[in-house]
Amino acid sequence: MKKKTKIFILVIILIILIVLGVIFFTRDSENEPINENVSDDLLIEETANTKETLPDIDIITGENTSVSMSYIKNKGLPIILCFVADWCEPCQELEPILEEIEEEYNGKVVIQLVDMDLNKELVEYYDVQEVPTQIFINSDQTPYIHDQESDDFEQELDDEGNIIYTKHIGTFTKAELTDIIDKMD
Repeated sequence: MKKKTKIFILVIILIILIVLGVIFFTRDSENEPINENVSDDLLIEETANTKETLPDIDIITGENTSVSMSYIKNKGLPIILCFVADWCEPCQELEPILEEIEEEYNGKVVIQLVDMDLNKELVEYYDVQEVPTQIFINSDQTPYIHDQESDDFEQELDDEGNIIYTKHIGTFTKAELTDIIDKMD
C-alpha cells in the first residue's frame, strides 16, 4: 500500500475514535450528578416531598367566598383549623363552643372552620378521615405539641421524624379547648 493511503486510513480511524470517545464521555456525564461530592442519598433527600405546617391553599368558606391561608398566617396568632361538615351532629354541637371561645379570646387565637365537603384539597393535605378534626398550629407556624398521651391526638411526621402538625379527632369541652389554647405559643 502506498504511504498516503496508510496515513489516510490512520486519520479516518483516529477521527472515528475521537468521535466515539466524545459520544461515550458526554453520554456518561449526563447520568452523573453535577456536583460529584454530593451523594445519591443527599440528592434523594433534596427532592423528597416535604409538607408545610400551613400550606398556601385558600379555605373555601361558602359560595364564591374564601379565606387566604396567607392572611391567616400573617395574623401571627395561634391557629386552630376545625374541619366540620353540615351533616355532622358532633360538629354542630362543637360550633357554638368554638364561637364562644373565639369571642372570649378575640385577637388572641384564630379559629377557622373548614367545611370538609368544600375543601377537598385541605382534607387530603391534612389526611382528614373523620369530622370534627382540628389542626393546631402555634403563632410562629410551628406545630402545637400536645403534652399528654391521648388516642385522640395524632402527629404527622416528615421523612426525618420532625412533627409537621398536630391533629385532634373528635370534640372538646370548652374547658379542654381553652386549656390547649392557653398552652399554645
